[in-house]
Amino acid sequence: MDKPDSKAFHRLIRSNKHELKDANSKVIKNENEEVMNSEEQSRIFADYYEKLAVPSNEEHYDEDYLEKSKYRLELMNNITKHQIDTCNITIFSEEEIIKPVNKLNSGKTADEYSLTAEHFIYAGILTPVHKKGKDSTLPTNYRGITVTSALGKVFEYALLDKMIDLNSNQSELQFGFTQGLSPIMAALIVSEGIVHAKQQNLNMFLATLDSQKAFDVVHHMILMEKLFYELPADIWRMVQDLYSNMSSKIKWNSHLCNQFSINQGVRQGGVLSTHLYKLYMNELPEELERRGLGLNIGLEYCGSPLCADDIVLMTTDETEIQAMLNIAYKFSCQHRYNIHPEKSTLIKTERIKTSKQQHPITLGEKPIKEDQQTTHLGIIRARALPIKAELHKRQLSLLYSILASENTKLKNVMERQMAVNAGNSDSFFSRAQEILNFYNLPSIAEFKEHLPSKIRWKKYINRSIADKWSNLLQKEMEEKSTLKHCNIQILKIHEVHPVWRTLPPITYEVKKANIKARFLTGTYLLQEHIQRFNGNSDEQKCLLCQIEQEDLIHFLLRCPALNEQRQKVFPALKQAIICNIGQNKWQEHFI
Repeated sequence: MDKPDSKAFHRLIRSNKHELKDANSKVIKNENEEVMNSEEQSRIFADYYEKLAVPSNEEHYDEDYLEKSKYRLELMNNITKHQIDTCNITIFSEEEIIKPVNKLNSGKTADEYSLTAEHFIYAGILTPVHKKGKDSTLPTNYRGITVTSALGKVFEYALLDKMIDLNSNQSELQFGFTQGLSPIMAALIVSEGIVHAKQQNLNMFLATLDSQKAFDVVHHMILMEKLFYELPADIWRMVQDLYSNMSSKIKWNSHLCNQFSINQGVRQGGVLSTHLYKLYMNELPEELERRGLGLNIGLEYCGSPLCADDIVLMTTDETEIQAMLNIAYKFSCQHRYNIHPEKSTLIKTERIKTSKQQHPITLGEKPIKEDQQTTHLGIIRARALPIKAELHKRQLSLLYSILASENTKLKNVMERQMAVNAGNSDSFFSRAQEILNFYNLPSIAEFKEHLPSKIRWKKYINRSIADKWSNLLQKEMEEKSTLKHCNIQILKIHEVHPVWRTLPPITYEVKKANIKARFLTGTYLLQEHIQRFNGNSDEQKCLLCQIEQEDLIHFLLRCPALNEQRQKVFPALKQAIICNIGQNKWQEHFI
């Protein structure tokens, strides 16, 4: 079973999280009223999340699907009552408990009893975390992150290790929160799809769909029905109990509100949450692929890459994009979540004019918003825009992840694009090969045959990149007259200049080293430079001695005002130079 990448999940949370002091608004709006009292604000958040935790019954939701799910769930409960044998129930050994304890992250936020991962008392609190770039005065612009109890996390980790078959049939188009995969791989599939349509001179229809409050509105009854087919009966009942009678409290600016019930959703921050959400959404990409709706790159279906709640639908046919949107909308009605009408966008790139009368493409009963560009996973998608902003190191890191991945879709797309799009700079794989050539590294085909470990890969790539740019830097420095006194050969990427290696960890010494570095690079401002910059023909005398023009030689060797300071260091400097070049050379160059 592929385990979710919890580190990636928490990176995602941190990327949307300011320092709490700056992110939390001092004012929260409630029905156009501005509230400044922290305790009252916590109650406003509690009301908002309590309403969010109650399943809604919107008009377009599929009630028949829910009734059938309810009926099937009752049958499942009856079946499991007879299946569970008290003599054959799952047992947790001491080692199986110690293992999840070691997975807990120390130094994290404490729960409502001021407990951290080092304590074991049941509790759980929900902290509103502001979403970057959104109005911080509105409760709707905060993501609810649950700090589950230490004991609860241990229990979930222990359960997870027993869920051997959970998500074993996960669609290979799901890239979110899965070990060995990353959101950038979903973005790569989209980019290669755009390249494919352009290369084949086909129209391109690309729709990005954004689910509203995706994690918060997962319907527990529908989730448990799906989970039934993935787990042993006793483990299934445990998860069902875990998601029964759930409750939370809001913590806001040190205020803790009263407890309220959680009747829907998977907790953002929970150990099982990403697994359960992936299972909840898995049927959508599978159904689209099963029906053959969407883009194929060669023989590989790539029409609906999915990363958590971000879904992309791609095809070269207008009728097909409408059919895909219909299925996605029907799935959302059955699973009781809404697709955000403002954040969902369609891009049409028409290369072949059609004589057919074009009808508005709809999402549900309303036309989907059409635009020239849309944002998918933080990347702006515009007409024929490939991924061009990634640095070489990141691109090669992505290449390694693909080579090391067990995702056959990615591997097949790579093989196909390398064969068909070699030399096409719009394709990621062609650009990756160019980067490898630039650094005199083995080809993709060679790495595929003999792929080193990740640690060896990083060292190899980092060293090759550093050596290449060190050589380029040194060649460029040779052409700069202001750097003629620098020892160019000792300046290398990732290596510290001797000026900095001699420093004791004292602030005053660091400031002195800054001045030394400016002298070495010719950027220390002397009166000679001021005269040149101002266009003044009058000689600018040294401000310390008023005897002659202040240039570098005068400042370092001749200025009588600095003679005392000079005598402190010159004897040692002279001795060091003589030891390196000899007395005769000293006499020749310095006397």
